[in-house]
Amino acid sequence: MLQDDTLGQISSTRIIAGRIAQQTLECAHFIRDYSEKKSFWKRLGKNTASETDDLTARYNKALDDLMQQFRGQAICNIAYLVRFTSKDSDVLLTFHPLIPLQDSKAERYKRVFSTIACDLAGRDRGMKRALANAVKNSPALKSTGDIIQQWHKLFIEPPKELSGSSAEPVLILIEALDESGGLETRRDLLHILSGTLKVAGVPHISELPSNFRILVTSRLLRDIDH
Repeated sequence: MLQDDTLGQISSTRIIAGRIAQQTLECAHFIRDYSEKKSFWKRLGKNTASETDDLTARYNKALDDLMQQFRGQAICNIAYLVRFTSKDSDVLLTFHPLIPLQDSKAERYKRVFSTIACDLAGRDRGMKRALANAVKNSPALKSTGDIIQQWHKLFIEPPKELSGSSAEPVLILIEALDESGGLETRRDLLHILSGTLKVAGVPHISELPSNFRILVTSRLLRDIDH
């Protein structure tokens, strides 16, 4: 990876950020000038409520699209920087956004650790065998929505069987933690990632293999910040 390529990726993030700022400014101008626009619409015989809803929806969509672009580009930047700075060894980089897919009701956060485990299994033969053994012994793990079970049985235990066969650095990116449902739905996930989960028999995050690192991105919501 050339340094110029890496800097180019970061530059593109600045461009997207500039577009977000411009769109936000347009929204602010709309709010400031709303009374004048409302009077103008009335003079034209338009339905002011409908016009307001339509314009607000367009602003929301434009901002949502820009934020999706920004988040995606930010993760790419991290990936490029990780690859650029890891000169002595390859980094196994796995990316897991919690943002729901467009026009999808899928709640990705409910399968976050099983998804990560499957991704790692697809990249490492040892992990693939270990994960297959775990599922063979407990078939219910294939479809469980219990995030604590996923963490324990699919994510923590399988790597212990590798016996040091996979020593390359593993960087797991979990993007948009703030999109992982509400306060209740992300409570266990937060406890796991912060090392504050207190469930008998469930491994602490410090028990991850020494070559594993987890990087989380999120807006600073109250429960996440604390």
